[in-house]
Amino acid sequence: MGEPINCVLEGVDKMFHEPIGCGEQNMIRTAPIVYGMYFLKQTGTMEAKHEDSGTTKMRNGITRQL
Repeated sequence: MGEPINCVLEGVDKMFHEPIGCGEQNMIRTAPIVYGMYFLKQTGTMEAKHEDSGTTKMRNGITRQL
């Protein structure tokens, strides 16, 4: 069972996509970033690159929406 968990841990940042489009599309792309960052933080596997990437993409998407 160790292998699937390693794949999840290593691939969480692959869910981080720049939010674009209308409100619904922004939410669809923002939610995985929020959940992914929460997961990384709770498991103690958050790296600076994940935090920077996720925060930047969330900020850009929210700014575009406003």
